[in-house]
Amino acid sequence: MAFHCAIAQCSNGARRLKKWKAATCAAHHILNTECDCPAPFSLWKIPTRKKDPAHRDKWKILINRINPTTNKLLSPSRDQKVCSRHFKDGQPTDENPYPTEHLGFPDFPKKVSRVLMHEFTPLPKRSRRGGLTNTIERVLVPPDIPEPQHVEDPVIEIQTTQARSPSVNGLLLTVFVLLSVTNMLFKQVQRLAKDIIALHLQCSQLRKELENLRRVLAQGTHVQVSTPTPLPPLPKPEAKAENVPKLKVGLKQKKRPPNIFRNVLTPENVKYYTGLKSKTLVRLIHDCVKEYVVRRWKGQASEKKKRVFRKPPSKFGPKRFLRGIDELVLVLMRLRLGLDFQDLADRFAVSRSHASRLYTSWMKALSAVLCHMIQIPDLETVLATKPARYRGRDLTNLVAIVDCTELFIETPQDLATQAATWSDYKHHNTLKILVGVCPNSYICYVSAVYEGRISDTELTKDSGFLEKLPPHTSLMADKGFSIAAECAQLSLGVIIPPGRRGQSQMSTAAVQKTKKVANLRILVEQVIRRLKCFKFLKNEISLAGADLVDEAVIVCAALCNLQGPIYLQ
Repeated sequence: MAFHCAIAQCSNGARRLKKWKAATCAAHHILNTECDCPAPFSLWKIPTRKKDPAHRDKWKILINRINPTTNKLLSPSRDQKVCSRHFKDGQPTDENPYPTEHLGFPDFPKKVSRVLMHEFTPLPKRSRRGGLTNTIERVLVPPDIPEPQHVEDPVIEIQTTQARSPSVNGLLLTVFVLLSVTNMLFKQVQRLAKDIIALHLQCSQLRKELENLRRVLAQGTHVQVSTPTPLPPLPKPEAKAENVPKLKVGLKQKKRPPNIFRNVLTPENVKYYTGLKSKTLVRLIHDCVKEYVVRRWKGQASEKKKRVFRKPPSKFGPKRFLRGIDELVLVLMRLRLGLDFQDLADRFAVSRSHASRLYTSWMKALSAVLCHMIQIPDLETVLATKPARYRGRDLTNLVAIVDCTELFIETPQDLATQAATWSDYKHHNTLKILVGVCPNSYICYVSAVYEGRISDTELTKDSGFLEKLPPHTSLMADKGFSIAAECAQLSLGVIIPPGRRGQSQMSTAAVQKTKKVANLRILVEQVIRRLKCFKFLKNEISLAGADLVDEAVIVCAALCNLQGPIYLQ
């Protein structure tokens, strides 16, 4: 904001003072800021409307800034001041507080003399807005009249004194307003009291008719309803409290939790909703996992001071709305059908946030318990459960068939994460896992979730799967797994179909071996397809739920192990 002089045809302002301070004094040859010579002019602030309205009005008239379209005086802005050139003493003083010199318009001395001749006091701000009290005071209080020197009549003196006291008129007006408001409230209270009495009478009459109808229904007779009897007087409060029966009329019924496990799940649709064969398996998993479900855990800082009870309750906190078996069904339905939390909240009559908390608690408990169902068996167990097609001479020590699969996810906003999860094979942002399957269709290993850009070979090396296999056994993989050197170091055999690198055409033996390995390795593709029947892993996973993908893969793999083998003996 650059301050400048508000007088017309005057160019003094803060910029000119700034240039003068930066210049050199002609007499002393130093900067004007360091010199004792006075400044050529100074700027003085115009009085404000709040602090000094009377002086501001006179300054406004003397400045004489007129709007050319409306011919009205313009109010000075915040960046307008008046320089010392327009004051008689070089600044506003008590004798000359107004700008009277070089005002920039013709015949300004006449306007100065006319303005200084009249002494007027402007109205306060509230009275200009039309306040009721101030308007009455201006009407009732006359202007100052010189009092006579000799007053002989005492009545005239009293009247003059009353007319000069505006507080009496304001007090009378306040009393009048209060009386009118009180009268209006009193009438309204009377009207409400009459309505209450009429309602009391109507309630007592209806109560008697209800008792008569109950008596008639108890006797089993039909009685024609007669005209109502005259209304009885109002009962006393004590008698009313004794005679009123406790009837739950118009009360909101309590919300009942749905029993999905009993009412919705049937032997025919239990596999569709949960991925398990029967309701007995659902109940068995619930009995094994329910003790490990931790609800509403918010860290060590959330624990308060230990409470002391005379008789400790069996279970702390409010009663749960859903039963534990229904909470497990909610989690299984999300995994099997890929439902959103809002859909689950509507189905189970809970809030969306509550459904999310239940899913998180149960997923952590399920993964911790069911992870023991995914283990690499010993060689004797594998040999005893092998189907006939895996009992060849070269497949005696075959323990596992491995392959990688990818899970679709939403596109991340971070560019580095986008590049790390992009899959050229799927043309989508994905997460990758390693799946190991025994010849009897048993999932013996699932790795942690990796970014989709990683190769199958690097994922196999980093997951530590090869170190978990027993020595002197073999595994089967696709030709994209270049792990022959690592398997040789761990005394493991690897069965991989031959490639045609450096060859124009594959030999007959290579073609036959490729066909044989492909017919055997198809088992892992079929197991992965069974795993993808859980639509949570098949559909696109949101980034908000990506933190529980590891637990979801473990739970889905364990549930697949509860199904029967793909190839029978």
